[in-house]
Amino acid sequence: IQLSRQSNTIYNILNQVTRQTGYFFIYDSDIVESDKEIRIDRTRSSLYDFINEILIKPGLSFKVIESHILIYSPVANKPEPGEQVPDKDFIILRGRILDSETGKPLPYTSISISNTSKGITANADGIYNLRLPHKYKNDTIVFSYLGYKTRSLPISILKRGFTDVALEFYFLSLQEIVISSFIPLNVLNKAIESKRSNYPVTPANYISFYREGIFIEDDVMQYTEAVLKEYVPPFFSPDREMITLLQSRNFSNINREDTLVFKLKAGLEGAVKMNVIKNIPDFLDSEQMKYYDYTPAGIISIDDNYAYAIDFEQKEHIRTALHKGTIYIDKDSYAILSIEFEINPRYISNIQRRFIPNPNPKYSINIRNAQYYVSYRNIDGLYHLNHVKGELNFRVRPRNRIFSKNYKVFFEKAVAQVETENVRRLRRREAIKRNIILAEQEYKYDYDFWGGYNVIIPEKEISKALQRINHKIESQIFE
Repeated sequence: IQLSRQSNTIYNILNQVTRQTGYFFIYDSDIVESDKEIRIDRTRSSLYDFINEILIKPGLSFKVIESHILIYSPVANKPEPGEQVPDKDFIILRGRILDSETGKPLPYTSISISNTSKGITANADGIYNLRLPHKYKNDTIVFSYLGYKTRSLPISILKRGFTDVALEFYFLSLQEIVISSFIPLNVLNKAIESKRSNYPVTPANYISFYREGIFIEDDVMQYTEAVLKEYVPPFFSPDREMITLLQSRNFSNINREDTLVFKLKAGLEGAVKMNVIKNIPDFLDSEQMKYYDYTPAGIISIDDNYAYAIDFEQKEHIRTALHKGTIYIDKDSYAILSIEFEINPRYISNIQRRFIPNPNPKYSINIRNAQYYVSYRNIDGLYHLNHVKGELNFRVRPRNRIFSKNYKVFFEKAVAQVETENVRRLRRREAIKRNIILAEQEYKYDYDFWGGYNVIIPEKEISKALQRINHKIESQIFE
């Protein structure tokens, strides 16, 4: 390899080497300080010498596995006193997904076992934690993110610790862009017509991880996690989704001064309705599309295929609160892959009662925005729900005071497993009401139960807020 003399971070230098050699570096970010700046004076050397002289600290080794160079510690770290030893029945893969050029995290990246229905979603910081039975030890993990090249890695590489995985942004050539120009409404109508060929026409059972929370400024007020089993009927069926609560855990920091000044609608119901293929929103309803303007936003890469990106926003003369956002549609199958959208901030105050039906008259409440995200995952040629998230931000001020507080309410659901065989409709006594407030339900914490399920790791914002709670909470939330 040949590098220019420079002072740069290890991360950026590794990217330069990757571009020259085609080899990708895999390492535990606890042992390779990727943000550390180093000096390169020797501009020409073999790759072997470069790794030994520049990167390797005493006690570390490296080896080549296919097109990857794994830097690792050959001696397993002993657990600290009080630290939990990983479950011997599972392989635990932990890491972070980054943009290969900028080093910035890629939030909500889809992580799945190749050719299976099992997977999880990274959190807002790009961090994931995946628990797998040992029978998958020889399988491959697939990382996919809109606009980036899909990347597959053997589990044997990833199971050695916390690993940074970099994805490459996919650039379209000018010729591809010109040839692929499109009319948004034609693409949308084709997507609606193609639903029967793209989405399941038979029922399925989902095992999902769900969480919801309420924040005041940077402090958590209420936080709930749950594992759900869902009966999901076909998209065209009039039957409703049914949910049974397998387990939940609740963390509360409510005191008399911060008592909720309004009654919020349940996030669980909102998460169910986010399946936009079954619960069609107005911007995907052919009879209501006349209220929107749709414009092409480009063509991007996803899962090694092309996808149309279509921006939408209500027409200028419409004054009611509608939506705006971006829809991503597969170029070959016309399947809707994901949608990022929000209620138009200009008019959201007009529908405040939709979110806060019973406001306390002693408080002035001003909604700032309501944002949503939904994505689907291809399993055996059909697209199943993958990840949904909703977030509501508003300000609350006592009417006799000057200062106000920022509130945030959110819900999030990730489908970890899809079962399409031996699907069973839930019995009525098993199903819970979708409008219940999970934080108000009684629960008994069972660590053995949680140890066997995949969850979304709390992002830094949530973790810091939970750690500030003075009440006794289950420490396993931070594992």
